[in-house]
Amino acid sequence: MGLLSNTDTLFSSLTEDEVKKIIREERFYKKGSVIIRAQEKNTSVMFVKSGLLKITRISADGNENTVSLAESGDVFAEAFSILERESPVEISAIQDSSVVFLDTAEIKKNIKAVNNLLKILAERNLYLTKRIEHLMEKSIKDKVLSLLKEESERKGCRTIRLSYNREEMARYLSTDRSALSAVLSRMKKEGMINYRKNEFTLLEI
Repeated sequence: MGLLSNTDTLFSSLTEDEVKKIIREERFYKKGSVIIRAQEKNTSVMFVKSGLLKITRISADGNENTVSLAESGDVFAEAFSILERESPVEISAIQDSSVVFLDTAEIKKNIKAVNNLLKILAERNLYLTKRIEHLMEKSIKDKVLSLLKEESERKGCRTIRLSYNREEMARYLSTDRSALSAVLSRMKKEGMINYRKNEFTLLEI
């Protein structure tokens, strides 16, 4: 499900020199590495050049809840870096990943970059609204159908490939992995969906 693919949007209409001013550095993170810890101050807007990241919030009882995922091309950490606030979430690599750090001060100076970032924030808001809609469904089956239908409509195809594994899918839908697997198996037997690993086909809408 990727969180948006926004690097083209971020640099849209910018000249090569303007882009060079904004880009600070690129870093490589091995699977399992933490990029930003919760309560850590961050001053860079970032985007994923390659790989996959998870953005999680740790609850008071110590449980990890996946807020969203960031895949190749996705922009992240823009809100709290621009506001110069501590990160409310932890961001870590669930695959070997390359992350590009951008100069927030340079972005603020460039009106085209600021306008592009506003578009990204608007799309992010729509994305989070969609996730709330999935979580409002009462049963795991309805949550799964809500997610798959939304991804199918977004990609214009009944067969979709999610960018995360079964554990991440369960966390995203705020449910248990074994319960999710049981529901998926039942939905497959009932002819509602077909799937192999993280590729799903909606058979009944």
